[in-house]
Amino acid sequence: FLPCTLRYQRRVHGRNWDHVTSQIGMFCFSGMTPEQVDKLRTEYHIYMTKNGRISMAGVTSKNVEYLANSMHAVTK
Repeated sequence: FLPCTLRYQRRVHGRNWDHVTSQIGMFCFSGMTPEQVDKLRTEYHIYMTKNGRISMAGVTSKNVEYLANSMHAVTK
């Protein structure tokens, strides 16, 4: 779900998310800064560790678009 949505973000907005879309496993390293992680938490209510690691177990087909759009918004 997330890789497809982030690939779409790349096509539309030119942002490269290959470091996320090529990962396999329960956790994903987003590459976001602590400041970007804080902004995700405070403005979008998305929670992850300060180093940008997120649990993929909480990502569903119902929230993946919101997650991808939020990640894109804080990294512009």
